[in-house]
Amino acid sequence: MNKKGMSVIVIVVSILIAILIAANKGRNDEAARAFGELRESLTVKVAKRMNETIRAKAYYFALRLARYGYKLERNVTKHLSLKPKPKSIEALAWYYLALREEGRTTPTISAISVLYDGAEYIEWKLGRGARPDDAIWREVP
Repeated sequence: MNKKGMSVIVIVVSILIAILIAANKGRNDEAARAFGELRESLTVKVAKRMNETIRAKAYYFALRLARYGYKLERNVTKHLSLKPKPKSIEALAWYYLALREEGRTTPTISAISVLYDGAEYIEWKLGRGARPDDAIWREVP
C-alpha cells in the first residue's frame, strides 16, 4: 500500500467528522470538496487495512454523511459494515451506534464502561447522557 493509502487509514474518521460538521453547518462547497477527495482515496483496499475500531467509526460516520447526500461507494460501505469481534468493546459500541443509525435494533451496550475517545458522544447519541463538552465532539451532530 502506498503512503497515501496509509495516511487515509490514520485520518479517515477525522476527515469524515470534518465533512459532517461542514455539511451540518451548511458549508456545502467545503463538504463536497473534502468528500470528493476522500472518496477517491478510500477504496476497499484501504478499508480492509483498517482496524476494527476505525472501521466501525468510519461506518457510523459514513451513514451519517449519507443523510446529507454524501455516499461512499457501495463496496467500501459494505466492507466498513463488517461486524467487529466481541472482544473489541469500543468497535462494537460504534458498530451498534451505526446499526441504530440505520434504524435497526441493537443489544444494549454502555460506551462509558470503557473510556476512549468518543464514549461520551456515543452515550449522548444513545440518549443516555448529555452532549459532550469536549471541543471536538460537541461540534459533531
